Parts: sequence; C-alpha cells; structure tokens
Amino acid sequence: MGGRLAVERGGCSLTSLSALEERFPKRQLEIRRLCSREAAFRGACEDYEVAVKALRHWQCVKKHTDRAMEYRQLADEIGAEIEARLDAALALGMTKVENGKIYMTENQQEHK
Repeated sequence: MGGRLAVERGGCSLTSLSALEERFPKRQLEIRRLCSREAAFRGACEDYEVAVKALRHWQCVKKHTDRAMEYRQLADEIGAEIEARLDAALALGMTKVENGKIYMTENQQEHK
C-alpha cells in the first residue's frame, strides 16, 4: 500500500487506516462512510496516514528531532481537519449517534 489508503468499493481499506483508528477509535464507521462519499476527505485521510508514517520514521532517527516535530505538527493539523469534517457531517445530519454507535440517516442516503 506504500503509505496510501487502499480504496475498496469506493471506500477506504480499514487495514490502512491504523493511525486514524488510533486517533479516532470511536469514529471508524464515520471515517469509512465519508471516505466512500468524498474524495477530498479520502485525500485528507491519505495525507494523515502518510504524515504519521513519516513521523514514526523520523522519531527513530535521533539526529532529526526537528524533522519529527514538523511531521507531528503536520499530522496534528491534518487530524484536526479530519475531525472538523467528521463533526460537520454529524452536524448536517448525515450521521447520528445512538448508544455510542454511528448510523446513516436519510440525509446521508440522499447525498450519495
């Protein structure tokens, strides 16, 4: 996969979303759904995964702590963008939360 997200049936391969799963463990279904519907969101997820992979690499190279800090900041900024998009989808009524689970609403089905 080379740091890129695999797209399967219009969505993101959850096996390649490990960093997103770590950051947003309770929002996996939302992430999958938005990945399948929005190319821009899918791109942000891809960028996040690549940034985290680079961060982990540079954290292992002791002489390059500045580089690791740059990738940490980049990953945090992209993560905040992803969270804002998830929250916006929830606010628009595209998803709903009941008993800690995310469900597709009528509005979301209309936007497909």
